[in-house]
Amino acid sequence: MGVKLAAASGGSIELVPTNTASNFTVTVPAVTATALTDSAGILNIGSGQIYKDANGNLGLGVTPSAWGSAYSKAIQISTQGAYVAGNTTGYSGGTYAWFGNNGYLDSAAAFRYTISTSACQYQQVANSHQWLYAPNGTAGGLISFSEAMRIDSSGNLLVGTTSTAPNPGVAFYPSGGLCTGNSNGTTGFEFAAFRRNATQIGSITQNGTTGVLYNLTSDYRLKNNPQALTGAKEFVMALQPKKWQWWDGSGEGVGFIAHEFMEVAKYSGHGIKDAVETVEIKDEQGNVTGTEQRPVHQSIQPSSSEVMANLVAFIQEQQALIVQLQADVAALKGAQA
Repeated sequence: MGVKLAAASGGSIELVPTNTASNFTVTVPAVTATALTDSAGILNIGSGQIYKDANGNLGLGVTPSAWGSAYSKAIQISTQGAYVAGNTTGYSGGTYAWFGNNGYLDSAAAFRYTISTSACQYQQVANSHQWLYAPNGTAGGLISFSEAMRIDSSGNLLVGTTSTAPNPGVAFYPSGGLCTGNSNGTTGFEFAAFRRNATQIGSITQNGTTGVLYNLTSDYRLKNNPQALTGAKEFVMALQPKKWQWWDGSGEGVGFIAHEFMEVAKYSGHGIKDAVETVEIKDEQGNVTGTEQRPVHQSIQPSSSEVMANLVAFIQEQQALIVQLQADVAALKGAQA
């Protein structure tokens, strides 16, 4: 049996068997001139939802020639570049590109403020990602962007700087390192601040031009009933200084064993003796293949206020004893003279 095609009305294609009088039809969606046309290089899909004109300009959501003083979100792609528009009611023609961030690029390729609110821009240059920022300006006025942050091709995150040795700014390295810098800071300039519930509890500040201070909150207004420290001798004599060989072969260590130290200076360390955590083991595809126990190491701060206060008190006690002994010796010598 053969089949031939025959035109039918209503957007249908009629299939007519050649050796029988019976016909059957297959209905397909109607294609009309207003839905899809291609004439002289013009493509119009959905009455202007997707439109390509004879010059090769492509509009998504609007025809390339329909730009006016007020238009909704749309994209125009042409042989001259891309034009991305947002809700820009009230801004006249001549806009070359719209970035949706309170700024636009005019026909002379100059950035201008859409409104007086601060503007920002993102760009990728030479395999680095850059975020640019400009403070508040006048609507229609020129924007002068300055770089606020970048991720460079080595993976360094640079904030307020373009250098891995910030001056000023902050640099975060893929290896886990951190570097902060300033160009004209003075004593007291904060390199880092530590806060709890918006209240500062510590900081690292500049000390002169060659040093830093590690500061703990110690204001008298935070302390009730301060008294002279006693028992300093017992505290110091209970500490157990040690020396050892590091397990990784890096040499000799001198200091304290964490759990021994924390038995005396309980406010100067962190962690629990012999603590472990369960860690998942994964293969190269990220699938969990098992678990293992890993140690959670203790840490201490021998230079804490607790330790320093007891050391100073113990030295004062010893000095008082030395002075008394000196006086006793002098008295004995005077008696023998």
